[in-house]
Amino acid sequence: AALLLATTAAAGWAPLHLAASGDCAVAAALLDGGAELGAASGTGFVALMAAAQANRPEVAAMLLDRG
Repeated sequence: AALLLATTAAAGWAPLHLAASGDCAVAAALLDGGAELGAASGTGFVALMAAAQANRPEVAAMLLDRG
């Protein structure tokens, strides 16, 4: 599981970045499983930015509460 959490997509996005742009429960589960909250893509994009860009205030609030 730890390997999956550290895996990145071609754009440098980690699973948390992808979850933050969609599902709060999945993002929380990834964090509970050890995903790094401050992990950044190659361009400096972090999960909080993904949540904001996708207009997911509930995910953004959860990320801010956790970090």
